[in-house]
Amino acid sequence: MTMEKKFAIGDSVELKSGGPTMTVTKHIGTVPFSGPSQYTGTVECSWFFDHELKKANFPQDSLELENLD
Repeated sequence: MTMEKKFAIGDSVELKSGGPTMTVTKHIGTVPFSGPSQYTGTVECSWFFDHELKKANFPQDSLELENLD
């Protein structure tokens, strides 16, 4: 089952539970034996902590667009 992508590459997001602002860098998909890959609802995000680049995968439902208020 392919899920709908909630975020675009380059979107600034935050975990709903709080944390740093991160950038969506990749949509994670499964690679079947034949046919196109299918989106799993997981995104790779990157952010900086103490001048060091960090990356991790998150379920898209655990994220929200950065609140600019």
